[in-house]
Amino acid sequence: MKKIFVLIIVIGISTVFINADVYVKQKLYTDGYYYGGVNRPAEDTENEIWIGKKKMASFTKNRMTILDMEKNRAFIINRNAKTYSETPLPLDLSTLVESNLVPRLQATQYTGTIKETGKTKKIGKYECRGYEINTYIIYEGDRVNETDTTLWTTSDVPFDVETYRRLSITQQKLRNYNDAFIDELKKIEGFVIAREALFYPKGFSVKSTAAVVEISQKDPPAGIYSVPAGYTKKEKLSIQDLRNR
Repeated sequence: MKKIFVLIIVIGISTVFINADVYVKQKLYTDGYYYGGVNRPAEDTENEIWIGKKKMASFTKNRMTILDMEKNRAFIINRNAKTYSETPLPLDLSTLVESNLVPRLQATQYTGTIKETGKTKKIGKYECRGYEINTYIIYEGDRVNETDTTLWTTSDVPFDVETYRRLSITQQKLRNYNDAFIDELKKIEGFVIAREALFYPKGFSVKSTAAVVEISQKDPPAGIYSVPAGYTKKEKLSIQDLRNR
């Protein structure tokens, strides 16, 4: 009887944790470099993600993305300009941007390849598996904006990874990944714990890293899944909104 009672308590605690909101913090670093007459200094930033029941919110330095799966809506928020756009899910970038941008975006979509390396690695308390991704744009017959990325993922997280995948797909579409490549990315199992990338502007490489430093259960701040007060609605996204990551 005592064992049954303990089991009920454990199940109850687990259920509460899984159904509670989960907070994720990522730390990112990008090397400084000089290109095109512009000196870009090294940069340290943090991203935050809140995952609730049928709602998610992602915060980067310049952008906030909210997914409300009950209403089947996404909100793309420019934190610098204090503007936002609203769109149904799944996101269709061609209907969300200004019409003059559509041909340009269609001609410069990212594509790439992905493979599971078969390697495993323990990062903190997480048992992870490795993936290698190569992304690029085909422009006038050449590869441009090419990046090689190594990912380490785990399935041992206190939230539904499949639900989180919807946020990832929305962000990938905002980066102008083509549909075929997004389908390939769906093959990645688990949640990304660490990432290392090499970007090749022209004749040299720029290294960037990202690592999860916190995954915890927390009470979300009031309004975390809503557009902040005082922000102005835009019907269409501009090129500045898309660059504003």
